[in-house]
Amino acid sequence: MTEEPAPQGQQPPSVEQPPNVEYPPPGQFPQPQFNFTPQPPMPIRNHLGWAIAGMLLFWPLGIPALVKCVEVAPLWYQGNYRGAEDSSRAAKNWGKAGVITGAVLYGLLFLLMIVYFIAFFAVINQMRQEMPY
Repeated sequence: MTEEPAPQGQQPPSVEQPPNVEYPPPGQFPQPQFNFTPQPPMPIRNHLGWAIAGMLLFWPLGIPALVKCVEVAPLWYQGNYRGAEDSSRAAKNWGKAGVITGAVLYGLLFLLMIVYFIAFFAVINQMRQEMPY
């Protein structure tokens, strides 16, 4: 069974067209039918760097920073600009608090280790002086 080529501008007879379908003229394409309202790009920062640094140095304060950091983009794209700015500010504050607290605690730990080694070598030196040879 051979099919003859259809005349130009018509569909082959074996293809059934659905009823009430309008085809555009040849060479023109239909325009998409949807409503798109572009949203502005996100101009505020989410302070992910502060959140990660807070997680690395002092995780109890880094976790809230990371949670607030992740909230910024969804709030912004939902149109809640005030909430996004508040979450951004909170992420920055929690992250800075985690970095400062972690730095202070590691600094104190470092000083404590120095005091420990000085005391250790002082005790060893005193024990060596008291030992009879």
